[in-house]
Amino acid sequence: MTLVEIRPERANDIAAVRRVHEAAFPTAAEADLVDRLRGNGKAAVSLVAEADGNIVGHILFCPVTFDPPANVVAFGLEPMAVVPGNEKHGVGRRLVQNGLAE
Repeated sequence: MTLVEIRPERANDIAAVRRVHEAAFPTAAEADLVDRLRGNGKAAVSLVAEADGNIVGHILFCPVTFDPPANVVAFGLEPMAVVPGNEKHGVGRRLVQNGLAE
């Protein structure tokens, strides 16, 4: 695998991010969830892994609410995906590390 850049998701990445999730999971449920969260303005941190101009990974963090509301700020790691064939190269680990740093 060539050099992978971890960077914030851009508007023109949306279709590629969807393809990543569809390739990584057996159904489109995770891709649909990412689209809903992004569309509802719930995405706090959305990062992509890019290699050779292609999106090969994605991670999304969203705020978590507690019932009853508490003075706790927390974020949930929503779907994370790496395109099959690009696993085992540290892409997911780097997405998690960069997302947590954000």
